[in-house]
Amino acid sequence: MTIRTWYRNLGTPITSGMTLDEQLKTAGLDWTVELSPIRYGEDCSTEEFLAAYRSDTQQILSIYGKWRKPFQNRQILETFHTFCEQNDLQIDRIGCMKSGRELFAFTKLPIEIDVKKVGDITESHLMITESHECGRGLQIDLYFNRLVCTNGMTRPVRQRQQIINHVSEYNSDRIAGILAHALKTVKDYEQTANGLADVVLSQQEAQFHLIKAFGDPNKSLDEQPKIVLTCLKLFLGQGRGSNMLSAYNTAYGLLESVKEYINWYSPVRGSLETAFSSLCYGSRKQKQDAFMQQLVSVHL
Repeated sequence: MTIRTWYRNLGTPITSGMTLDEQLKTAGLDWTVELSPIRYGEDCSTEEFLAAYRSDTQQILSIYGKWRKPFQNRQILETFHTFCEQNDLQIDRIGCMKSGRELFAFTKLPIEIDVKKVGDITESHLMITESHECGRGLQIDLYFNRLVCTNGMTRPVRQRQQIINHVSEYNSDRIAGILAHALKTVKDYEQTANGLADVVLSQQEAQFHLIKAFGDPNKSLDEQPKIVLTCLKLFLGQGRGSNMLSAYNTAYGLLESVKEYINWYSPVRGSLETAFSSLCYGSRKQKQDAFMQQLVSVHL
Protein backbone atom coordinates (compact mmCIF):
# COMPACT_ATOMS: atom_id res chain seq x y z
CA MET A 1 0.00 0.00 0.00
CA THR A 2 1.35 3.43 -0.91
CA ILE A 3 1.95 5.66 2.11
CA ARG A 4 0.18 8.97 1.64
CA THR A 5 0.94 12.01 3.77
CA TRP A 6 -1.73 14.68 3.94
CA TYR A 7 0.91 17.42 3.62
CA ARG A 8 2.44 15.78 0.51
CA ASN A 9 5.90 15.78 2.17
CA LEU A 10 6.07 19.53 1.71
CA GLY A 11 7.77 21.77 4.24
CA THR A 12 10.17 21.06 7.08
CA PRO A 13 9.44 19.05 10.25
CA ILE A 14 10.00 21.10 13.41
CA THR A 15 11.56 19.70 16.59
CA SER A 16 11.15 21.24 20.03
CA GLY A 17 14.80 22.25 20.30
CA MET A 18 14.92 24.38 17.16
CA THR A 19 15.12 28.15 17.56
CA LEU A 20 12.98 30.41 15.41
CA ASP A 21 16.06 31.44 13.43
CA GLU A 22 16.88 27.78 12.76
CA GLN A 23 13.32 27.09 11.67
CA LEU A 24 13.27 30.02 9.27
CA LYS A 25 16.60 29.02 7.76
CA THR A 26 15.75 25.32 7.42
CA ALA A 27 12.41 26.11 5.80
CA GLY A 28 13.97 28.64 3.40
CA LEU A 29 12.12 31.54 5.00
CA ASP A 30 15.00 33.53 6.50
CA TRP A 31 14.43 36.62 4.37
CA THR A 32 12.19 39.67 4.35
CA VAL A 33 9.75 41.16 1.87
CA GLU A 34 11.18 44.41 0.54
CA LEU A 35 9.49 47.08 -1.57
CA SER A 36 10.92 49.08 -4.42
CA PRO A 37 9.51 51.75 -6.77
CA ILE A 38 8.80 50.53 -10.27
CA ARG A 39 10.71 52.16 -13.09
CA TYR A 40 10.07 51.49 -16.77
CA GLY A 41 10.94 52.84 -20.19
CA GLU A 42 13.82 55.28 -20.48
CA ASP A 43 12.93 57.49 -17.52
CA CYS A 44 9.47 56.62 -16.21
CA SER A 45 8.23 55.53 -12.78
CA THR A 46 4.96 55.15 -10.89
CA GLU A 47 3.92 55.85 -7.31
CA GLU A 48 0.77 53.74 -7.59
CA PHE A 49 2.55 50.39 -7.58
CA LEU A 50 5.61 48.87 -5.88
CA ALA A 51 7.66 45.78 -6.62
CA ALA A 52 7.72 43.31 -3.70
CA TYR A 53 10.85 41.17 -3.69
CA ARG A 54 12.87 38.77 -1.55
CA SER A 55 15.74 40.38 0.34
CA ASP A 56 18.05 37.39 -0.22
CA THR A 57 17.67 36.62 -3.93
CA GLN A 58 16.05 39.84 -5.16
CA GLN A 59 13.40 37.68 -6.81
CA ILE A 60 10.14 39.54 -7.43
CA LEU A 61 7.24 38.12 -5.45
CA SER A 62 4.45 40.36 -6.70
CA ILE A 63 3.44 43.89 -7.63
CA TYR A 64 1.76 45.72 -4.75
CA GLY A 65 -0.58 48.65 -4.80
CA LYS A 66 0.59 51.44 -2.54
CA TRP A 67 -2.09 50.49 0.01
CA ARG A 68 -0.77 46.97 0.65
CA LYS A 69 1.44 46.38 3.70
CA PRO A 70 3.91 43.48 3.56
CA PHE A 71 3.70 40.86 6.32
CA GLN A 72 7.05 39.31 7.22
CA ASN A 73 7.78 35.59 7.62
CA ARG A 74 9.25 36.11 11.09
CA GLN A 75 6.24 38.10 12.28
CA ILE A 76 3.82 35.39 11.23
CA LEU A 77 5.77 32.50 12.73
CA GLU A 78 6.39 34.41 15.97
CA THR A 79 2.63 34.93 16.36
CA PHE A 80 1.93 31.27 15.66
CA HIS A 81 4.65 30.15 18.08
CA THR A 82 3.26 32.36 20.84
CA PHE A 83 -0.24 30.97 20.35
CA CYS A 84 1.05 27.38 20.37
CA GLU A 85 3.15 27.92 23.51
CA GLN A 86 0.21 29.49 25.34
CA ASN A 87 -2.00 26.52 24.46
CA ASP A 88 0.56 23.74 25.02
CA LEU A 89 0.84 22.97 21.30
CA GLN A 90 3.88 22.21 19.17
CA ILE A 91 4.37 23.43 15.61
CA ASP A 92 4.79 20.32 13.47
CA ARG A 93 5.81 21.67 10.09
CA ILE A 94 6.58 24.93 8.34
CA GLY A 95 7.51 25.66 4.77
CA CYS A 96 7.08 27.73 1.67
CA MET A 97 5.73 27.13 -1.81
CA LYS A 98 5.93 28.90 -5.15
CA SER A 99 9.49 30.11 -4.55
CA GLY A 100 8.54 31.77 -1.29
CA ARG A 101 5.32 33.39 -2.41
CA GLU A 102 3.31 31.21 -0.01
CA LEU A 103 4.17 30.39 3.61
CA PHE A 104 2.49 27.77 5.78
CA ALA A 105 2.76 26.37 9.30
CA PHE A 106 0.81 23.54 10.97
CA THR A 107 0.15 22.32 14.48
CA LYS A 108 -1.82 19.20 15.37
CA LEU A 109 -4.63 19.86 17.82
CA PRO A 110 -5.14 17.37 20.68
CA ILE A 111 -8.64 16.63 19.39
CA GLU A 112 -9.60 13.66 17.24
CA ILE A 113 -13.05 13.17 15.75
CA ASP A 114 -14.33 9.58 15.87
CA VAL A 115 -17.33 9.60 13.54
CA LYS A 116 -20.16 7.50 15.01
CA LYS A 117 -17.62 6.12 17.55
CA VAL A 118 -16.62 3.25 15.27
CA GLY A 119 -12.92 4.02 14.99
CA ASP A 120 -13.27 6.29 11.97
CA ILE A 121 -10.72 8.84 13.19
CA THR A 122 -10.14 12.29 11.73
CA GLU A 123 -7.24 14.43 12.95
CA SER A 124 -7.48 18.20 13.18
CA HIS A 125 -4.54 20.43 12.24
CA LEU A 126 -4.52 24.18 12.76
CA MET A 127 -2.93 25.90 9.79
CA ILE A 128 -1.77 29.44 9.14
CA THR A 129 -0.95 30.45 5.57
CA GLU A 130 0.27 33.69 4.10
CA SER A 131 0.52 34.76 0.49
CA HIS A 132 3.03 37.43 -0.44
CA GLU A 133 1.17 37.83 -3.74
CA CYS A 134 -1.13 40.77 -4.24
CA GLY A 135 -4.81 39.86 -4.20
CA ARG A 136 -4.55 37.36 -1.36
CA GLY A 137 -3.90 37.62 2.34
CA LEU A 138 -3.25 35.71 5.53
CA GLN A 139 -5.59 32.84 6.35
CA ILE A 140 -6.23 30.65 9.37
CA ASP A 141 -7.86 27.31 8.65
CA LEU A 142 -8.32 23.84 10.03
CA TYR A 143 -7.14 20.91 7.97
CA PHE A 144 -9.10 17.73 8.72
CA ASN A 145 -7.30 14.50 7.85
CA ARG A 146 -9.25 11.24 7.88
CA LEU A 147 -6.69 8.63 8.87
CA VAL A 148 -8.06 5.55 7.10
CA CYS A 149 -7.71 7.18 3.68
CA THR A 150 -5.65 10.36 4.24
CA ASN A 151 -8.44 12.43 2.73
CA GLY A 152 -7.92 16.06 3.62
CA MET A 153 -10.38 18.94 3.80
CA THR A 154 -9.77 22.55 4.77
CA ARG A 155 -12.35 24.48 6.77
CA PRO A 156 -11.96 28.16 7.70
CA VAL A 157 -11.76 29.17 11.34
CA ARG A 158 -14.91 31.24 11.65
CA GLN A 159 -14.50 34.61 13.29
CA ARG A 160 -15.77 37.59 11.33
CA GLN A 161 -13.58 38.06 8.27
CA GLN A 162 -11.63 34.84 7.68
CA ILE A 163 -8.96 36.34 5.42
CA ILE A 164 -6.75 39.06 6.89
CA ASN A 165 -5.96 41.52 4.15
CA HIS A 166 -2.92 43.74 3.97
CA VAL A 167 -4.47 47.20 4.15
CA SER A 168 -3.26 47.70 7.74
CA GLU A 169 -0.06 47.00 9.61
CA TYR A 170 0.53 43.47 10.90
CA ASN A 171 -1.62 42.86 14.01
CA SER A 172 -0.59 39.79 16.03
CA ASP A 173 -3.43 40.23 18.56
CA ARG A 174 -6.06 40.04 15.85
CA ILE A 175 -4.53 36.88 14.42
CA ALA A 176 -4.31 35.31 17.89
CA GLY A 177 -8.00 36.07 18.40
CA ILE A 178 -8.94 34.15 15.26
CA LEU A 179 -6.68 31.24 16.21
CA ALA A 180 -8.52 30.97 19.52
CA HIS A 181 -11.76 30.12 17.67
CA ALA A 182 -10.27 26.94 16.21
CA LEU A 183 -11.81 24.59 18.79
CA LYS A 184 -15.33 25.75 17.97
CA THR A 185 -14.68 25.07 14.29
CA VAL A 186 -13.60 21.52 15.16
CA LYS A 187 -16.86 20.97 17.05
CA ASP A 188 -18.88 22.33 14.13
CA TYR A 189 -17.16 19.94 11.70
CA GLU A 190 -17.64 17.00 14.10
CA GLN A 191 -21.36 17.75 14.37
CA THR A 192 -21.72 17.92 10.58
CA ALA A 193 -19.76 14.70 9.99
CA ASN A 194 -21.84 12.78 12.53
CA GLY A 195 -25.03 14.23 11.10
CA LEU A 196 -24.15 13.09 7.59
CA ALA A 197 -23.17 9.65 8.92
CA ASP A 198 -26.75 9.27 10.19
CA VAL A 199 -28.16 9.82 6.69
CA VAL A 200 -28.62 6.59 4.70
CA LEU A 201 -28.20 6.96 0.93
CA SER A 202 -29.14 4.54 -1.80
CA GLN A 203 -27.02 4.15 -4.92
CA GLN A 204 -29.60 6.17 -6.86
CA GLU A 205 -29.50 9.01 -4.34
CA ALA A 206 -25.69 9.07 -4.35
CA GLN A 207 -25.72 9.08 -8.14
CA PHE A 208 -28.18 11.98 -8.13
CA HIS A 209 -25.95 14.06 -5.83
CA LEU A 210 -22.83 13.41 -7.90
CA ILE A 211 -24.49 14.25 -11.21
CA LYS A 212 -26.05 17.38 -9.73
CA ALA A 213 -22.65 18.59 -8.51
CA PHE A 214 -20.31 17.45 -11.28
CA GLY A 215 -22.24 16.00 -14.20
CA ASP A 216 -25.02 16.53 -16.71
CA PRO A 217 -28.55 15.43 -15.71
CA ASN A 218 -29.50 15.14 -19.39
CA LYS A 219 -26.97 12.35 -20.01
CA SER A 220 -26.97 8.70 -19.01
CA LEU A 221 -24.68 7.41 -16.26
CA ASP A 222 -22.08 5.97 -18.60
CA GLU A 223 -21.84 9.37 -20.35
CA GLN A 224 -21.05 11.26 -17.14
CA PRO A 225 -17.57 12.71 -16.51
CA LYS A 226 -14.86 10.73 -14.78
CA ILE A 227 -15.36 12.39 -11.40
CA VAL A 228 -18.96 11.16 -11.22
CA LEU A 229 -18.15 7.58 -12.22
CA THR A 230 -15.06 7.29 -10.00
CA CYS A 231 -16.74 8.81 -6.94
CA LEU A 232 -19.68 6.43 -7.35
CA LYS A 233 -17.29 3.44 -7.42
CA LEU A 234 -15.49 4.75 -4.34
CA PHE A 235 -18.81 5.19 -2.54
CA LEU A 236 -19.96 1.66 -3.45
CA GLY A 237 -16.97 -0.03 -1.83
CA GLN A 238 -13.77 0.79 -3.67
CA GLY A 239 -12.83 3.78 -1.52
CA ARG A 240 -10.56 3.51 1.49
CA GLY A 241 -12.78 3.25 4.55
CA SER A 242 -15.97 3.05 2.48
CA ASN A 243 -17.08 -0.11 4.33
CA MET A 244 -16.79 1.39 7.80
CA LEU A 245 -20.13 1.73 9.59
CA SER A 246 -19.82 5.52 9.52
CA ALA A 247 -19.43 5.62 5.73
CA TYR A 248 -21.24 2.54 4.36
CA ASN A 249 -24.21 3.80 2.32
CA THR A 250 -24.25 7.15 4.14
CA ALA A 251 -24.02 10.80 3.10
CA TYR A 252 -20.76 10.99 5.06
CA GLY A 253 -19.41 8.13 2.97
CA LEU A 254 -20.40 9.96 -0.21
CA LEU A 255 -18.63 13.09 0.97
CA GLU A 256 -15.52 11.01 1.65
CA SER A 257 -15.68 9.50 -1.85
CA VAL A 258 -15.62 13.02 -3.31
CA LYS A 259 -12.80 14.03 -0.97
CA GLU A 260 -10.80 10.94 -1.98
CA TYR A 261 -11.21 11.73 -5.65
CA ILE A 262 -10.22 15.37 -5.25
CA ASN A 263 -7.31 14.51 -2.97
CA TRP A 264 -5.85 11.57 -4.85
CA TYR A 265 -7.51 10.90 -8.21
CA SER A 266 -8.07 14.34 -9.67
CA PRO A 267 -5.51 15.12 -12.41
CA VAL A 268 -2.51 17.11 -11.16
CA ARG A 269 -1.69 20.05 -13.39
CA GLY A 270 1.69 21.21 -12.23
CA SER A 271 3.60 20.23 -9.10
CA LEU A 272 2.50 18.72 -5.80
CA GLU A 273 2.81 22.24 -4.41
CA THR A 274 0.15 23.39 -6.87
CA ALA A 275 -2.19 20.54 -5.95
CA PHE A 276 -1.77 21.08 -2.21
CA SER A 277 -2.19 24.83 -2.54
CA SER A 278 -5.41 24.23 -4.48
CA LEU A 279 -6.62 21.86 -1.77
CA CYS A 280 -5.95 24.43 0.95
CA TYR A 281 -7.47 27.52 -0.67
CA GLY A 282 -8.02 26.95 -4.38
CA SER A 283 -10.39 25.18 -6.75
CA ARG A 284 -10.10 21.77 -5.05
CA LYS A 285 -11.11 23.31 -1.74
CA GLN A 286 -14.04 25.08 -3.39
CA LYS A 287 -15.32 21.83 -4.94
CA GLN A 288 -15.21 20.03 -1.60
CA ASP A 289 -16.90 22.91 0.20
CA ALA A 290 -19.66 23.12 -2.39
CA PHE A 291 -20.38 19.38 -2.28
CA MET A 292 -20.43 19.32 1.51
CA GLN A 293 -22.85 22.25 1.50
CA GLN A 294 -25.04 20.45 -1.03
CA LEU A 295 -25.32 17.43 1.25
CA VAL A 296 -25.91 19.56 4.34
CA SER A 297 -28.61 21.67 2.67
CA VAL A 298 -30.54 18.59 1.54
CA HIS A 299 -30.12 16.25 4.52
CA LEU A 300 -29.37 18.27 7.67
